[in-house]
Amino acid sequence: NGLGIHVFYITGQIVAAWQLIQHEIYKELQQRVFAENVNEIKLIPFEQNEDYEISGCMALVMRRLFEGYRIIKWQVS
Repeated sequence: NGLGIHVFYITGQIVAAWQLIQHEIYKELQQRVFAENVNEIKLIPFEQNEDYEISGCMALVMRRLFEGYRIIKWQVS
């Protein structure tokens, strides 16, 4: 049906501030990225450095939403 859980892996840099920003990021993602096309969004701190795995217009949106932080990976499951 095209719906699913979107999981974003981000660096450990924001782990300390995670609880403070999680809700605002969730709202931004819902409103600006997925609108009503997703059941659930999970944002997960990820502490290992990995290659960028984000492309297209999503990369621009995510870089803006997570300004100051390096986004490691996003996957839809």
